[in-house]
Parts: sequence; structure tokens; C-alpha cells
Amino acid sequence: MAHVLPDLPYSYDALEPFISRQIMELHHKKHHQTYVNALNAAEAAYAATSTPKERIALQAALKFNGGGQTHQPLSLLEESCSCRF
Repeated sequence: MAHVLPDLPYSYDALEPFISRQIMELHHKKHHQTYVNALNAAEAAYAATSTPKERIALQAALKFNGGGQTHQPLSLLEESCSCRF
């Protein structure tokens, strides 16, 4: 099953004036979406491999993009917590 970009639990402008709507949209729609796309591509490539050497070669992409996909929702939720300056 392919990974999908999760919806934010709040609007893009909910964190203004601390984080602008433009930054939130860029971060969510571009940055986080890139992790999702790359993870899906790496998983598809892994499924198509036939040798352990090919699977090992894909481990870095799986870890990096899987970690990015996992981390992004957590960092966005942390940003939604009360701001402490």
C-alpha cells in the first residue's frame, strides 16, 4: 500500500504570526510530499529487486525517506503546540 501525505490537523495559517501560511504550505505540500513520493518509489524499487545486493543498495533510501515521512507529521504537530519563546 502506498504512503499518502497526511492532512494537517489544522489550517495552514493556524500558526501565524509565528509560522506563515506560505511556509506551512511549502513545508507540507512540497517538503513532506517529497519524502512520501521518494519512500513510495524506494519501496516499489525494493519490491522489484531480485538480489540481496539490490536490496542492500536501497536501504539508505528506505531509511532516509521512511524517517522523513515519520518525522514530518510529528514536527508539524509539535509546531502546533503552544509556542514557547
